[in-house]
Amino acid sequence: MKDKILQVVGSADKSHNFVTTDKKEFLIVDWTNYYKKVHKKGDIKLHEKLPVTDPEGKEMSGVYFSNENNVKITADLFGDNALKDGKKHSSQCETIMYPDRYKEDYWILLIETKYCENLETAINLEYENPYPNKMISQIIATASYFRNKGVINKNKLVHGLGSFPNFLENTFGGFLRTNFSTDMLIMKKENNILFNFANRVKVNSEVDIII
Repeated sequence: MKDKILQVVGSADKSHNFVTTDKKEFLIVDWTNYYKKVHKKGDIKLHEKLPVTDPEGKEMSGVYFSNENNVKITADLFGDNALKDGKKHSSQCETIMYPDRYKEDYWILLIETKYCENLETAINLEYENPYPNKMISQIIATASYFRNKGVINKNKLVHGLGSFPNFLENTFGGFLRTNFSTDMLIMKKENNILFNFANRVKVNSEVDIII
């Protein structure tokens, strides 16, 4: 799949950072908000050494992966404007992941995180475009982009993950699953995306993950 992605975006494109791991546990962290505070550019990173701490020694939160069977996984950690579409760029999520040496029956996972400062901001559905809606639209756009470019089969069911790493999953997961249950069903029916809100992923094999 890496070769297919690079054929679409160009092998010289620096906005695609491919990393591979087979560790039993790892963490996906978006450093953008942290480094924004000190006026520097942050990136999405995959960390194999846990816990992950910032330069001040504070533990960083992220999307935690349990990979007890040491499945070899590749992640494309997107930079800004990673999905080129002619002279424009498609809306995007943050990461696409899949088992290395991808086969058609293997899983694909699209991830979008929001590091909100407080839970009220994170799940306030009265905003004009609340964060959960943004997550859903970004993941749909990313899946559509790769389907239209022939990277992902149009009939392939892929996984989508919306994460709020700063908060315990049980404080937002049930609320969002209830309020967005219709959206999640539509995503599966119309977009072939099995979506969930969570901070943890369990990788069982190349064909099975639990979110």
